[in-house]
Amino acid sequence: GMVLRFVENDAFLLVNARSIWAARDAMDGPFVLAMADHVVDPAIVRALIAGAGARCRLAIERATPDDRRADEATRACVRDGRVIDLGKTIETWNAIDTGLFWCTPRVFEAITPELRDGEAGAVFASLARRGELDAVDVTGSAWIDIDTAADLREAETMIAATPVARGEVA
Repeated sequence: GMVLRFVENDAFLLVNARSIWAARDAMDGPFVLAMADHVVDPAIVRALIAGAGARCRLAIERATPDDRRADEATRACVRDGRVIDLGKTIETWNAIDTGLFWCTPRVFEAITPELRDGEAGAVFASLARRGELDAVDVTGSAWIDIDTAADLREAETMIAATPVARGEVA
């Protein structure tokens, strides 16, 4: 029941908000946005879209300052089911961004000319600060952001452990 559309971003050398902007004419409704360097358990996608409505959503994992990923991760401050702040350097946070979003056409409205050639995280941070980004708690689900060779090895191990990789599911 999924439709995939591939959109070429002619300005791919610019930062990733431009890639979202490039897809605006191809989208006629809500869609899932996944960071290309993140591997996520399909259960996270199901949780993200379950009950999704007219608001943008971010799958988050609850975390504490001693989380080993905290230095590299995009941090989120979540309160009452909403992401209220988002960014790599925010000081008050209690969750980590999994890189998986439910987007409504509102995301394109949030991509202002000032944000268009920047990080996608800044676009979602602007939505969060306006109270327009819901949090979907997927704490305990398997996912990884691949930034290093060690992350790649960990992702390969994670994928190898899945029933499909072990040949247990057809």
